[in-house]
Amino acid sequence: MATITPLQYAKNYWDMQVPIVDDTTEKVKEWVTVRVDSYRLKADEAAMNDFMSKARPRLDQKDGRRRVSESLTVFVKTSQGTDDTKTYADRFALAENAKDPFYGKGCPEEVQVTLQLAIRFGVIQPTKEAIQAYCDTDHLGLDCNGFIGNYIRHGLQKAPWHVDPGKTDRSIQANSAINAIMAHCTPVSSVEEIVRAPNRSYVLALVDTGTGRIRDYADSPVGHIMITEPGPILYRPWQVWAGGFGGVGYNNVLALRVVEATGKHEMVSSLKRSGFEGLVSSEYLILAEDKRRHFTIFTVHRGSKAKTVQVRIAAVPGT
Repeated sequence: MATITPLQYAKNYWDMQVPIVDDTTEKVKEWVTVRVDSYRLKADEAAMNDFMSKARPRLDQKDGRRRVSESLTVFVKTSQGTDDTKTYADRFALAENAKDPFYGKGCPEEVQVTLQLAIRFGVIQPTKEAIQAYCDTDHLGLDCNGFIGNYIRHGLQKAPWHVDPGKTDRSIQANSAINAIMAHCTPVSSVEEIVRAPNRSYVLALVDTGTGRIRDYADSPVGHIMITEPGPILYRPWQVWAGGFGGVGYNNVLALRVVEATGKHEMVSSLKRSGFEGLVSSEYLILAEDKRRHFTIFTVHRGSKAKTVQVRIAAVPGT
């Protein structure tokens, strides 16, 4: 099976297939397509608790001292292009998958699980319009490392969508910190390295301009990480500015197609949709490189926000 790219993985969220299931027969009546692209940095506790409270009457009930439980079967179309089902017999197993989208950490299949059960629980009406409205009101979505961690674990490495990594597992996943993701990747020290390996994917992490330290979740301003679509090599004209590669007039600079889950603040108008959008793709331009003793800081023009930022770049293993 061919490996999917970050952009192809993102399309699983942009063209999310959600089954409307008959709650009596547990048969799929129809599939509807909605767009899930909201930015979700912290948990929507109210929406998540409302959802899980609706699961309580369905799972883990007691008859006297004896626990009785009905099961819930869900249906998904996986990011690898297959159909899959999973049956939950208790709320704890369900929570492992269904809560992740409320935290900004859900893979495409987990989002399908949450949305189809929200319909069955009566949280959402069983119409395309109602499902889309629920998605567009920011109840669930993705944050930056949630998207990249899910892509690397499930899209690139093809780990099963419903299996969470063990507590001692330090491989890249949706909950991995930005610095942890960067530490698993191979640092890039020059634009030439990217030009020589255009068919790899690269992660870009915002840094503190003075020190070059990678910013993370707890920093202010908060850190951010992005991932590139592999090849081909493209160049764009860029007007020379102080601190750039030098010369006069216009230089051709390396362009990268980037996919990221980012906040709506300063989003360029061409990418705006619902006001909560966050999972977007845009073109980044590498304008300059500043080689330090142990790493290189790259100045890039960030297409999604039309602004210049400083990043460190690393190659994603397995690409």
